[in-house]
Amino acid sequence: MSRLVLRSNGVVDKFIGDAIVAFWNAPKPVRDHPNVACHTALMSLQRLKLLQRGTLLVNRCNFGGERRLRRAIDESLASCIGIGGRTGWTQRGFPTISIRIGLATGIALVGNLGSPERLRLVSIPA
Repeated sequence: MSRLVLRSNGVVDKFIGDAIVAFWNAPKPVRDHPNVACHTALMSLQRLKLLQRGTLLVNRCNFGGERRLRRAIDESLASCIGIGGRTGWTQRGFPTISIRIGLATGIALVGNLGSPERLRLVSIPA
């Protein structure tokens, strides 16, 4: 899922347990970033279905005016979990996973915070 964020010009802020905290439009501008974040969330749901069913789902989304062909993502996911025969993990006896996604928009303070020994790019809602 973090690869989807990065490919849509988002920044992975941190991982909290199994959650991904990400943001768009900083440090570099992302055109139409609320829609880009929404598309990325929907693609994450689609990728989860891919993992569970083992089917390759290919469609096109528009990220800031640039079309991205996601067949490469599908193929890399397929090879990563070994679903060459299109057998999903639910058919292999692994549990079904459900996810929730939260999106927020608004003004935030984004920058390098911390100490000289440990700086990190973070986003703090204003």
